[in-house]
Amino acid sequence: MFISLYTSRVVLDKLGIEDFGINNVVAGFVTMLAFFSSSLSNVTQRFLNIELGRGDIKRAREVFNQHQVLYCIIIAIVVILAETAGLWFVKNKLVIPSERIGAAIWAYHFAVISLSFTLFGIVYNAAIIAHEQMKIYSVVGIAEGILKLLIALILSSVHSDRLIVYSFLLMMVVALTQLFYAGFCHVKYKECRFLRYWDKTTVASTFSFIGWNFVGTLIYMLKGQGLNVLLNMYFGPVVNAARAVTSQVNGAISNFNANFFKSVQPQIVKSYAIKDMDRVKSLFFSSTKYSLFILWILDLPIALNISFLLGIWLKEVPDYTEIFTILVLTDSLLSTLTDVPWVITMASGKLKKYVLWSNSILLLIFPLAFIVLELGASPVAPLVVVIGVRILQIISVLRIVNGQIHYGIGDYINNVIKPFLYVVGISLPLCYFVKFLLGDAIFLSFLALAIMIIVVALSMYSVGINKQERQFVNNILTKFTKR
Repeated sequence: MFISLYTSRVVLDKLGIEDFGINNVVAGFVTMLAFFSSSLSNVTQRFLNIELGRGDIKRAREVFNQHQVLYCIIIAIVVILAETAGLWFVKNKLVIPSERIGAAIWAYHFAVISLSFTLFGIVYNAAIIAHEQMKIYSVVGIAEGILKLLIALILSSVHSDRLIVYSFLLMMVVALTQLFYAGFCHVKYKECRFLRYWDKTTVASTFSFIGWNFVGTLIYMLKGQGLNVLLNMYFGPVVNAARAVTSQVNGAISNFNANFFKSVQPQIVKSYAIKDMDRVKSLFFSSTKYSLFILWILDLPIALNISFLLGIWLKEVPDYTEIFTILVLTDSLLSTLTDVPWVITMASGKLKKYVLWSNSILLLIFPLAFIVLELGASPVAPLVVVIGVRILQIISVLRIVNGQIHYGIGDYINNVIKPFLYVVGISLPLCYFVKFLLGDAIFLSFLALAIMIIVVALSMYSVGINKQERQFVNNILTKFTKR
């Protein structure tokens, strides 16, 4: 997380606000072209987790190879679309200064190649997560972060076009990372070895899941990358730079939480596969609560010290970055409430109602954002719209999943919402008081950050966890102290 944040600082400084914004909107547009990639990952993880949960390695190998063939076909289609219709859109519709259009096109081509490697690596990433090999995932993630930092530092000695060089080197990092995952899986896991296999029943079942995932991820794409394009069309690349900085902050923090969640996800699916509903509900409550805690202990100190942190992180802070960051972190915190319900829905295979009713609510974001911008609103307005629509989506999600596993809304409120609200009620005023008391001096701001993290942690310990969880923490602290 810290490597990622420092890398963003260096890249923004070396590329400049304009090129940084161009890279964000171009790379984001490529990601938008393959918005379904997350749906592919979800489907592969679901099928592998089910078969591994049942201990059927032969069937897991068939699933792996079937999906690999499908993804190779999809890669070919994506590249053709990206280098024709997508390239036309970048040249003719995105707001890019004429003198930078050539560099933007090169950045676009390299982003397309990066995307191809990412799609190729989906099945291998899914296999690693299904086997709960978090150590490998962590080590490679840190190595990838260090390589990206080295690229950022190299930019200072580059005399040719830095945007082109930066995009090319990022492409190389993505390629090396995905090739490493592929090699590791081929050596480590039997189901990841090539097998000539094609089964119409498996393909039909896979495409049924991909179809509903496709709709859901299309909606999420419009929410994220669609807003980037919308902001670019109304305000140009400078606002995209602010949005890019915000995305870097949110991405670093969200990945911190996402990696925790990845360790829980296989257990939820495997428990569902063997019909252990008590464990599914237990994992639902605990993982959601812990995810909220992880984000809150990071989000609150950042939000209260946003001006100070951006000032020491970036040499030049783009306009709107502060408020963008606070609003996006708020939305990220709220979206945590939908993570486990989606995994449970994937495990059950009952995607239709979830997608049609829950994800469709998110469709309101793009037209509402368009309307407020047409009425002359500031760039902040679309992000406020996102939060309002997100709350409606959460209500829908919880109702749908309750119909699937009957966890009980009352139990959910008592085990997840109430503990979190107790923590917020104690930590927010105390942390605000700490900020007010210590002021904005550099040393005192660092001290305030440390105190705030301690305050939030103590709030979680005192009112956020139950007796059994508190005893578990006490045992860990006792062992650590004795050691």
